Amino acid sequence: MEELKYIDRLRVGFFTLTGTTIEYYDFFLYALLSVLVFPKVFFPPGYNQFLAILVSLSTYFITFVARPLGGMIFGNIGDKKGRREGLVLNMLLVGVAYIIIGFLPPYATLGFISILLLLILRLIFGLGLGGEYGGAIAILLECNNRKRATWSCFVQAGAALGELLALAGLLLLYKDLIETWRILIIVGGVVALINFLIRRSISESPAFLKLLSDNKIVKIPVITTFKHYYKKILISSGMVSLAAGLTTIVATFGLPIMRSEGIPLNVGITYLIIGDAVWLTILVPLAFLGDLLNMRRLMIVYIVAGGILTFPGLIFLFNATLLLISIILLKVSTASWSLYGVLNALNFPTPIRYTGSGLSYQLGAMYAGGLSPLLASFFIVRGEFLGVYFIVLMYSIISAISTFLNKYIL
Repeated sequence: MEELKYIDRLRVGFFTLTGTTIEYYDFFLYALLSVLVFPKVFFPPGYNQFLAILVSLSTYFITFVARPLGGMIFGNIGDKKGRREGLVLNMLLVGVAYIIIGFLPPYATLGFISILLLLILRLIFGLGLGGEYGGAIAILLECNNRKRATWSCFVQAGAALGELLALAGLLLLYKDLIETWRILIIVGGVVALINFLIRRSISESPAFLKLLSDNKIVKIPVITTFKHYYKKILISSGMVSLAAGLTTIVATFGLPIMRSEGIPLNVGITYLIIGDAVWLTILVPLAFLGDLLNMRRLMIVYIVAGGILTFPGLIFLFNATLLLISIILLKVSTASWSLYGVLNALNFPTPIRYTGSGLSYQLGAMYAGGLSPLLASFFIVRGEFLGVYFIVLMYSIISAISTFLNKYIL
């Protein structure tokens, strides 16, 4: 496969990084606002706060339900019309949905209709988000023949960088979030639309262009993917369970748990920012090792290490001791994320790579990342860290088994 010039590959890497960063900024910001703000904005005064948080998290979960559908829709577009086409359209959907959420009237104006509208907008946002990851990792790896694990860091870094920026925004406005949360939402939406305009200029994948010139475009990629690669979809979705589940639990409940223990909001936000910064620092070395060693075996090592490190991380968090160390341990426990992108994408051939890799990731994100906050909430309100740990341990086992089985279907 022909490679683009180095400068063009860097441009593709930069635009996949900015795209995934913007989308995960919006994604993690909503996770935090679902617990900290929305129960007070979209529910009546005196409404049971725990119930309000659960309903608010349900609107968060609807995004995960929509993401696999978005992965199929935009994957189908990306495998037929080009990776760039899918990545441009999905960013437009994300930007528009998020800006409308930023202007959505509160309960005091629309009553429960406001939460219904929020649910619909989150569904639209989820469709757009579902089309991002598969296209970003496909176009990036198809533009690079060597050191693919290292190059995949452009996409893999987007999640942590997006959360870091969302936390930085909260840190600036935390003193009056009930009044200022809309600013953070609208800024994210506007930047997404700017990125939509810029993305139209990025280079198309050489691998896709070759498919086009050879007239080997699959007629209906999503049907081909399900018909011939359903085993790979199941395996690839299972591999991301630990990273998706633990990341979402920490993003959703890290701050509320620290606040319940008397930690000032700005201090808790700072701890999470430092945790993301540490994770971004070690991401490239973790991925680079994958280019030197057996990626599948190394990812299993990362998963086992993550399952072990999560235990002391949760103990420290629930007992309000060594909180910064706790956050760093929990972030580092998702080390398997550094290799997931390349292993997932290379599980699928070029004609259906956008659809296959995107759908696999979004399915894993749905049942691990989407369900984990809802499952964990029942233990967190009781201060039972063991219940939360067993949820993470379950996802660790699923990830390890899936990665082990991966060698039999490649």
